[in-house]
Formats: sequence, structure tokens, C-alpha cells
Amino acid sequence: MALLVPFGLWSLPGSRLAWGPALAMVPLGILGTGLAFVLMTTLVGRVGGPRGAVATYFIPVVAIALGVVFLDERVAPAALLGTALVLAGAWLTSRREA
Repeated sequence: MALLVPFGLWSLPGSRLAWGPALAMVPLGILGTGLAFVLMTTLVGRVGGPRGAVATYFIPVVAIALGVVFLDERVAPAALLGTALVLAGAWLTSRREA
């Protein structure tokens, strides 16, 4: 972020506030980030930190699936191997202790 500050300061005199784009960030913050924090906090409260963190393992899996479905992307063999490793790690991490 510190590397971007000079560029932001350089372009500040020529910029102006546009209310439409600024207000468009409100539902993104509330429905996207805010809801995600609430759901993650609830999950971690119910199952504990280590098991709750398993949810983050699925982000790359969902990203690959969405890329295939909506963008017609090709899936490389390495991505399939990585997906299998992620799912195996999620399974190992989410098991209850004996």
C-alpha cells in the first residue's frame, strides 16, 4: 500500500467525488464483506477456529468452478491436482478428534 500512496497523491488534484460509485460500495461492503465476517464468526464460534478455517480452503475450488462455468476457462492438470490436495486437506482438518 505504501508504494501506491505517491500515485494516489499525484492524481488527487484531478479527481472528484462521484456519489454513484461511492454509494455502490455500501451494498458491497454490507452484503459482501460484512455478511462474510458475520458468517465466518458464527462458524468459528460453533465449531472452533481450526475447523472453522476449513471454509477458506474452498475459495480456490469455487474460483476454478466459477471460471469453468461462467468464463469457459480450461482447467490445467496442475489445478486439478491442487484442488484434490485442497479437498484432502480440508477433509483431514475437519475430522473430529477421536
